[in-house]
Amino acid sequence: MSKKPFVTKEQVEEIVKTYPTPFHLYDEKGIRENAKALKEAFAWNPGYKEYFAVKATPNPYLLKILKDYDMGCDCSSYTELMLAKSCGFDGEHIMFSSNDTPAEEFAYADKLGAIINLDDFTHIDFLEETIGHIPETISCRYNPGGVFTLSNGIMDNPGDSKYGMTKEQLFEMLKGYGFFQESTSTYEDNMSKLGYAELAKPASINLYCAEFADKDEITKLIDKYNEDYPDKEITYTDYIGIMLSSVTKIINAITYVLIAFVAISLIVSSIMIGIITYISVLERTKEIGILRSIGASKKDISRVFNAETFIIGLFSGLIGIGVTVLINIPISKVIESYINVAGVSALPWKGGVILVIISVILTLIGGLIPSRLAAKKDPVIALRSE
Repeated sequence: MSKKPFVTKEQVEEIVKTYPTPFHLYDEKGIRENAKALKEAFAWNPGYKEYFAVKATPNPYLLKILKDYDMGCDCSSYTELMLAKSCGFDGEHIMFSSNDTPAEEFAYADKLGAIINLDDFTHIDFLEETIGHIPETISCRYNPGGVFTLSNGIMDNPGDSKYGMTKEQLFEMLKGYGFFQESTSTYEDNMSKLGYAELAKPASINLYCAEFADKDEITKLIDKYNEDYPDKEITYTDYIGIMLSSVTKIINAITYVLIAFVAISLIVSSIMIGIITYISVLERTKEIGILRSIGASKKDISRVFNAETFIIGLFSGLIGIGVTVLINIPISKVIESYINVAGVSALPWKGGVILVIISVILTLIGGLIPSRLAAKKDPVIALRSE
Protein backbone atom coordinates (compact mmCIF):
# COMPACT_ATOMS: atom_id res chain seq x y z
CA MET A 1 0.00 0.00 0.00
CA SER A 2 1.50 3.33 -1.07
CA LYS A 3 1.44 6.29 1.28
CA LYS A 4 0.56 9.67 -0.11
CA PRO A 5 2.07 12.71 1.68
CA PHE A 6 -0.36 15.38 2.82
CA VAL A 7 1.82 18.08 1.19
CA THR A 8 3.49 18.27 -2.18
CA LYS A 9 7.14 18.97 -2.83
CA GLU A 10 6.25 22.37 -4.19
CA GLN A 11 4.36 23.26 -1.02
CA VAL A 12 7.32 22.28 1.15
CA GLU A 13 9.70 24.31 -0.96
CA GLU A 14 7.42 27.29 -0.54
CA ILE A 15 7.25 26.80 3.25
CA VAL A 16 11.03 26.72 3.71
CA LYS A 17 11.26 30.14 2.18
CA THR A 18 9.51 31.47 5.31
CA TYR A 19 10.51 28.95 7.99
CA PRO A 20 14.13 27.76 7.97
CA THR A 21 14.84 24.09 8.47
CA PRO A 22 14.84 21.95 10.51
CA PHE A 23 11.15 21.99 11.52
CA HIS A 24 8.30 19.51 12.09
CA LEU A 25 5.19 19.60 9.91
CA TYR A 26 2.04 17.90 11.22
CA ASP A 27 -1.14 16.91 9.36
CA GLU A 28 -3.88 18.22 11.68
CA LYS A 29 -6.67 16.91 9.46
CA GLY A 30 -5.14 13.43 9.40
CA ILE A 31 -4.55 13.45 13.18
CA ARG A 32 -8.17 14.43 13.86
CA GLU A 33 -9.52 11.81 11.44
CA ASN A 34 -7.43 9.05 13.02
CA ALA A 35 -8.33 10.15 16.56
CA LYS A 36 -12.03 10.12 15.67
CA ALA A 37 -11.73 6.71 13.97
CA LEU A 38 -9.94 5.26 17.01
CA LYS A 39 -12.61 6.57 19.38
CA GLU A 40 -15.41 5.18 17.21
CA ALA A 41 -13.65 1.80 16.92
CA PHE A 42 -13.82 1.35 20.71
CA ALA A 43 -17.23 2.98 21.21
CA TRP A 44 -18.64 -0.42 22.22
CA ASN A 45 -16.65 -0.13 25.47
CA PRO A 46 -17.99 2.81 27.56
CA GLY A 47 -14.97 2.78 29.89
CA TYR A 48 -12.31 2.85 27.18
CA LYS A 49 -9.81 5.72 27.14
CA GLU A 50 -6.72 6.20 24.97
CA TYR A 51 -3.63 7.71 26.64
CA PHE A 52 -1.10 9.40 24.33
CA ALA A 53 2.58 9.03 25.31
CA VAL A 54 3.67 12.62 25.84
CA LYS A 55 7.37 11.69 25.58
CA ALA A 56 6.75 10.55 21.98
CA THR A 57 5.77 14.08 20.90
CA PRO A 58 5.75 16.65 23.72
CA ASN A 59 3.93 19.24 21.62
CA PRO A 60 1.18 21.19 23.42
CA TYR A 61 -0.68 21.89 20.16
CA LEU A 62 -0.94 18.17 19.39
CA LEU A 63 -2.03 17.40 22.97
CA LYS A 64 -4.85 19.96 22.75
CA ILE A 65 -6.03 18.38 19.48
CA LEU A 66 -6.18 14.95 21.14
CA LYS A 67 -7.98 16.43 24.14
CA ASP A 68 -10.83 17.39 21.80
CA TYR A 69 -11.44 13.63 21.34
CA ASP A 70 -11.39 12.87 25.10
CA MET A 71 -7.94 11.29 24.99
CA GLY A 72 -5.61 11.32 27.98
CA CYS A 73 -1.88 11.88 28.51
CA ASP A 74 0.60 9.19 29.46
CA CYS A 75 3.36 11.07 31.34
CA SER A 76 6.68 9.70 32.57
CA SER A 77 8.29 12.72 34.25
CA TYR A 78 7.60 15.81 36.32
CA THR A 79 7.99 18.01 33.21
CA GLU A 80 5.47 16.00 31.24
CA LEU A 81 3.00 16.23 34.14
CA MET A 82 3.40 20.00 34.10
CA LEU A 83 2.88 20.05 30.31
CA ALA A 84 -0.29 17.96 30.60
CA LYS A 85 -1.64 20.24 33.33
CA SER A 86 -0.93 23.37 31.26
CA CYS A 87 -2.85 21.83 28.34
CA GLY A 88 -5.95 21.36 30.50
CA PHE A 89 -5.56 17.68 31.45
CA ASP A 90 -6.30 16.63 35.02
CA GLY A 91 -7.51 13.74 37.16
CA GLU A 92 -8.01 10.42 35.41
CA HIS A 93 -7.15 12.05 32.07
CA ILE A 94 -3.49 11.73 33.15
CA MET A 95 -1.63 8.42 33.45
CA PHE A 96 1.74 8.63 35.23
CA SER A 97 4.05 5.77 34.19
CA SER A 98 7.70 5.86 35.15
CA ASN A 99 10.54 3.83 36.63
CA ASP A 100 13.13 4.86 39.19
CA THR A 101 10.67 7.61 40.13
CA PRO A 102 11.65 10.37 42.58
CA ALA A 103 9.32 10.99 45.51
CA GLU A 104 8.36 14.50 44.35
CA GLU A 105 7.08 13.14 41.04
CA PHE A 106 4.77 10.65 42.80
CA ALA A 107 3.57 13.47 45.07
CA TYR A 108 2.87 15.80 42.14
CA ALA A 109 1.03 13.07 40.22
CA ASP A 110 -1.13 12.39 43.28
CA LYS A 111 -1.80 16.12 43.65
CA LEU A 112 -3.07 16.25 40.05
CA GLY A 113 -5.29 13.23 40.74
CA ALA A 114 -3.52 11.24 38.02
CA ILE A 115 -3.73 7.44 37.72
CA ILE A 116 -0.34 6.18 38.92
CA ASN A 117 0.96 3.26 36.87
CA LEU A 118 3.57 1.31 38.87
CA ASP A 119 6.47 -0.29 37.06
CA ASP A 120 7.56 -2.58 39.89
CA PHE A 121 5.77 -4.09 42.89
CA THR A 122 8.41 -2.62 45.23
CA HIS A 123 7.10 0.84 44.28
CA ILE A 124 3.88 0.24 46.24
CA ASP A 125 5.54 0.65 49.64
CA PHE A 126 7.55 3.62 48.38
CA LEU A 127 4.41 5.27 47.00
CA GLU A 128 2.52 4.82 50.28
CA GLU A 129 5.43 6.26 52.25
CA THR A 130 5.65 9.23 49.87
CA ILE A 131 2.01 10.32 49.64
CA GLY A 132 0.74 8.72 52.86
CA HIS A 133 -1.89 6.46 51.25
CA ILE A 134 -2.64 4.13 48.36
CA PRO A 135 -4.97 5.82 45.80
CA GLU A 136 -8.41 4.31 45.26
CA THR A 137 -7.55 3.69 41.59
CA ILE A 138 -4.06 2.46 40.79
CA SER A 139 -2.48 0.67 37.83
CA CYS A 140 0.32 -1.87 37.43
CA ARG A 141 2.39 -2.06 34.27
CA TYR A 142 2.21 -5.56 32.79
CA ASN A 143 4.99 -7.26 30.84
CA PRO A 144 3.47 -10.22 28.94
CA GLY A 145 6.89 -11.62 27.99
CA GLY A 146 7.32 -13.86 24.96
CA VAL A 147 8.49 -13.06 21.44
CA PHE A 148 6.68 -10.75 19.02
CA THR A 149 7.28 -11.03 15.31
CA LEU A 150 7.02 -7.68 13.55
CA SER A 151 7.82 -6.45 10.07
CA ASN A 152 11.02 -4.84 11.32
CA GLY A 153 13.63 -5.25 14.02
CA ILE A 154 13.18 -1.86 15.65
CA MET A 155 11.05 -3.14 18.54
CA ASP A 156 12.62 -5.50 21.08
CA ASN A 157 10.85 -8.59 22.39
CA PRO A 158 8.75 -7.99 25.55
CA GLY A 159 10.61 -10.76 27.31
CA ASP A 160 13.84 -8.77 26.98
CA SER A 161 12.32 -5.57 28.35
CA LYS A 162 13.21 -4.35 31.84
CA TYR A 163 9.91 -2.51 32.19
CA GLY A 164 6.70 -3.83 33.72
CA MET A 165 5.80 -6.81 35.88
CA THR A 166 5.45 -10.38 34.68
CA LYS A 167 2.40 -12.50 35.41
CA GLU A 168 4.22 -14.30 38.22
CA GLN A 169 5.33 -11.01 39.82
CA LEU A 170 1.78 -9.61 39.69
CA PHE A 171 0.34 -12.67 41.44
CA GLU A 172 3.08 -12.65 44.06
CA MET A 173 2.40 -8.98 44.72
CA LEU A 174 -1.35 -9.54 45.07
CA LYS A 175 -0.79 -12.50 47.39
CA GLY A 176 1.56 -10.40 49.51
CA TYR A 177 -1.14 -7.78 49.97
CA GLY A 178 -3.77 -10.34 50.89
CA PHE A 179 -5.82 -10.33 47.69
CA PHE A 180 -5.49 -14.10 47.30
CA GLN A 181 -5.88 -16.73 50.00
CA GLU A 182 -5.02 -20.39 49.97
CA SER A 183 -8.08 -22.59 49.46
CA THR A 184 -8.65 -26.20 50.52
CA SER A 185 -11.66 -26.62 48.24
CA THR A 186 -11.65 -29.55 45.84
CA TYR A 187 -12.75 -29.54 42.25
CA GLU A 188 -16.02 -31.22 43.19
CA ASP A 189 -16.67 -28.64 45.94
CA ASN A 190 -16.12 -25.75 43.57
CA MET A 191 -18.35 -27.27 40.90
CA SER A 192 -21.06 -27.85 43.47
CA LYS A 193 -20.87 -24.21 44.62
CA LEU A 194 -21.17 -23.10 41.00
CA GLY A 195 -24.42 -25.07 40.71
CA TYR A 196 -23.14 -28.00 38.65
CA ALA A 197 -25.17 -31.21 38.88
CA GLU A 198 -25.01 -34.53 37.05
CA LEU A 199 -28.00 -35.62 34.99
CA ALA A 200 -28.37 -38.77 37.09
CA LYS A 201 -28.27 -36.68 40.31
CA PRO A 202 -30.16 -33.47 39.58
CA ALA A 203 -30.22 -30.75 42.22
CA SER A 204 -33.82 -29.91 41.34
CA ILE A 205 -36.52 -30.76 38.81
CA ASN A 206 -39.09 -28.29 37.48
CA LEU A 207 -42.51 -29.65 36.49
CA TYR A 208 -44.83 -27.59 34.29
CA CYS A 209 -48.51 -28.56 33.98
CA ALA A 210 -50.86 -27.68 31.17
CA GLU A 211 -53.92 -27.52 33.46
CA PHE A 212 -54.61 -26.89 37.15
CA ALA A 213 -56.11 -30.35 37.50
CA ASP A 214 -52.79 -31.89 36.44
CA LYS A 215 -50.98 -29.84 39.09
CA ASP A 216 -53.26 -31.15 41.81
CA GLU A 217 -52.77 -34.71 40.59
CA ILE A 218 -48.96 -34.39 40.65
CA THR A 219 -49.13 -32.92 44.16
CA LYS A 220 -51.19 -35.90 45.33
CA LEU A 221 -48.72 -38.36 43.77
CA ILE A 222 -45.74 -36.69 45.48
CA ASP A 223 -47.55 -36.64 48.83
CA LYS A 224 -48.39 -40.34 48.44
CA TYR A 225 -44.76 -41.14 47.59
CA ASN A 226 -43.57 -39.29 50.69
CA GLU A 227 -46.01 -41.31 52.83
CA ASP A 228 -44.83 -44.62 51.34
CA TYR A 229 -41.10 -43.75 51.42
CA PRO A 230 -40.47 -41.37 54.34
CA ASP A 231 -36.70 -41.99 54.17
CA LYS A 232 -36.65 -40.73 50.56
CA GLU A 233 -38.94 -37.77 51.00
CA ILE A 234 -39.26 -35.36 48.08
CA THR A 235 -39.40 -31.74 49.09
CA TYR A 236 -41.26 -29.52 46.66
CA THR A 237 -42.58 -25.99 46.33
CA ASP A 238 -45.94 -25.48 44.68
CA TYR A 239 -45.42 -21.93 43.39
CA ILE A 240 -48.80 -21.83 41.64
CA GLY A 241 -50.50 -23.09 44.78
CA ILE A 242 -48.76 -20.44 46.89
CA MET A 243 -49.76 -17.68 44.47
CA LEU A 244 -53.35 -18.94 44.22
CA SER A 245 -53.56 -19.21 47.98
CA SER A 246 -52.42 -15.61 48.37
CA VAL A 247 -54.82 -14.41 45.68
CA THR A 248 -57.66 -16.43 47.26
CA LYS A 249 -57.01 -14.86 50.67
CA ILE A 250 -57.09 -11.38 49.15
CA ILE A 251 -60.29 -12.13 47.21
CA ASN A 252 -61.93 -13.63 50.30
CA ALA A 253 -61.05 -10.55 52.35
CA ILE A 254 -62.51 -8.29 49.68
CA THR A 255 -65.59 -10.55 49.48
CA TYR A 256 -66.18 -10.37 53.23
CA VAL A 257 -65.96 -6.58 53.13
CA LEU A 258 -68.43 -6.43 50.24
CA ILE A 259 -70.78 -8.86 52.03
CA ALA A 260 -70.70 -6.58 55.08
CA PHE A 261 -71.61 -3.56 52.95
CA VAL A 262 -74.36 -5.52 51.19
CA ALA A 263 -75.74 -6.79 54.51
CA ILE A 264 -75.90 -3.25 55.86
CA SER A 265 -77.63 -2.02 52.71
CA LEU A 266 -80.16 -4.92 52.89
CA ILE A 267 -80.97 -4.15 56.52
CA VAL A 268 -81.43 -0.47 55.73
CA SER A 269 -83.61 -1.27 52.70
CA SER A 270 -85.74 -3.66 54.76
CA ILE A 271 -86.27 -0.94 57.37
CA MET A 272 -87.22 1.55 54.65
CA ILE A 273 -89.69 -0.93 53.15
CA GLY A 274 -91.24 -1.38 56.57
CA ILE A 275 -91.52 2.41 57.04
CA ILE A 276 -93.04 2.88 53.57
CA THR A 277 -95.56 0.09 54.23
CA TYR A 278 -96.43 1.60 57.60
CA ILE A 279 -97.01 4.99 55.98
CA SER A 280 -99.27 3.24 53.46
CA VAL A 281 -101.20 1.71 56.37
CA LEU A 282 -101.68 5.12 57.99
CA GLU A 283 -102.88 6.69 54.74
CA ARG A 284 -105.32 3.83 54.05
CA THR A 285 -106.81 3.58 57.52
CA LYS A 286 -110.31 4.45 56.26
CA GLU A 287 -109.94 1.87 53.48
CA ILE A 288 -109.08 -0.73 56.14
CA GLY A 289 -112.23 0.25 58.07
CA ILE A 290 -114.44 -0.12 54.95
CA LEU A 291 -112.95 -3.56 54.18
CA ARG A 292 -113.55 -4.70 57.76
CA SER A 293 -117.12 -3.34 57.72
CA ILE A 294 -118.05 -5.34 54.63
CA GLY A 295 -116.79 -8.58 56.16
CA ALA A 296 -113.00 -8.74 55.60
CA SER A 297 -111.15 -10.53 58.37
CA LYS A 298 -107.91 -9.49 60.01
CA LYS A 299 -106.04 -12.08 57.95
CA ASP A 300 -107.54 -10.60 54.76
CA ILE A 301 -106.25 -7.14 55.69
CA SER A 302 -102.83 -8.59 56.49
CA ARG A 303 -102.81 -10.48 53.18
CA VAL A 304 -103.54 -7.28 51.24
CA PHE A 305 -100.44 -5.56 52.56
CA ASN A 306 -98.33 -8.73 52.33
CA ALA A 307 -99.37 -9.08 48.69
CA GLU A 308 -98.31 -5.48 48.04
CA THR A 309 -94.90 -6.01 49.65
CA PHE A 310 -94.52 -9.27 47.67
CA ILE A 311 -95.23 -7.45 44.41
CA ILE A 312 -92.81 -4.65 45.35
CA GLY A 313 -90.05 -7.17 46.17
CA LEU A 314 -90.67 -9.20 42.99
CA PHE A 315 -90.62 -6.24 40.60
CA SER A 316 -87.70 -4.52 42.33
CA GLY A 317 -85.69 -7.75 42.10
CA LEU A 318 -86.56 -8.23 38.43
CA ILE A 319 -85.68 -4.62 37.63
CA GLY A 320 -82.36 -4.94 39.47
CA ILE A 321 -81.46 -8.15 37.61
CA GLY A 322 -82.46 -6.61 34.28
CA VAL A 323 -80.32 -3.52 34.85
CA THR A 324 -77.39 -5.73 35.90
CA VAL A 325 -77.67 -7.85 32.75
CA LEU A 326 -77.76 -4.73 30.54
CA ILE A 327 -74.75 -3.15 32.29
CA ASN A 328 -72.76 -6.38 31.99
CA ILE A 329 -72.88 -6.17 28.19
CA PRO A 330 -70.72 -3.02 27.73
CA ILE A 331 -68.50 -4.01 30.68
CA SER A 332 -67.72 -7.36 29.05
CA LYS A 333 -66.97 -5.66 25.73
CA VAL A 334 -64.53 -3.22 27.35
CA ILE A 335 -62.74 -6.00 29.26
CA GLU A 336 -62.58 -8.15 26.12
CA SER A 337 -60.92 -5.32 24.19
CA TYR A 338 -58.14 -5.16 26.81
CA ILE A 339 -57.48 -8.81 27.75
CA ASN A 340 -59.13 -10.60 24.79
CA VAL A 341 -61.35 -12.71 27.07
CA ALA A 342 -65.08 -12.72 26.35
CA GLY A 343 -67.92 -12.93 28.86
CA VAL A 344 -65.95 -11.94 31.96
CA SER A 345 -68.76 -9.85 33.43
CA ALA A 346 -71.82 -12.11 33.47
CA LEU A 347 -74.59 -12.95 35.93
CA PRO A 348 -75.47 -16.69 36.18
CA TRP A 349 -79.19 -17.36 35.81
CA LYS A 350 -79.27 -19.33 39.07
CA GLY A 351 -77.73 -16.40 40.87
CA GLY A 352 -80.35 -14.08 39.35
CA VAL A 353 -83.19 -16.31 40.55
CA ILE A 354 -81.72 -16.48 44.07
CA LEU A 355 -81.36 -12.69 44.18
CA VAL A 356 -85.01 -12.21 43.15
CA ILE A 357 -86.12 -14.66 45.87
CA ILE A 358 -84.00 -12.80 48.47
CA SER A 359 -85.55 -9.51 47.35
CA VAL A 360 -89.07 -10.93 47.81
CA ILE A 361 -88.26 -12.42 51.23
CA LEU A 362 -86.72 -9.20 52.51
CA THR A 363 -89.69 -7.09 51.43
CA LEU A 364 -92.09 -9.57 53.02
CA ILE A 365 -90.13 -9.43 56.27
CA GLY A 366 -90.08 -5.62 56.12
CA GLY A 367 -93.87 -5.54 55.65
CA LEU A 368 -94.84 -8.08 58.33
CA ILE A 369 -95.07 -5.62 61.24
CA PRO A 370 -97.03 -2.91 59.30
CA SER A 371 -99.43 -5.54 57.94
CA ARG A 372 -100.14 -6.86 61.45
CA LEU A 373 -100.69 -3.31 62.70
CA ALA A 374 -103.17 -2.78 59.87
CA ALA A 375 -105.01 -6.02 60.71
CA LYS A 376 -105.35 -5.05 64.38
CA LYS A 377 -107.04 -1.68 63.72
CA ASP A 378 -110.56 -1.23 65.10
CA PRO A 379 -112.98 -0.90 62.11
CA VAL A 380 -115.12 1.73 63.91
CA ILE A 381 -112.11 3.93 64.70
CA ALA A 382 -110.72 3.32 61.17
CA LEU A 383 -113.98 4.52 59.53
CA ARG A 384 -113.93 7.73 61.56
CA SER A 385 -110.37 8.66 60.43
CA GLU A 386 -109.88 11.27 57.73
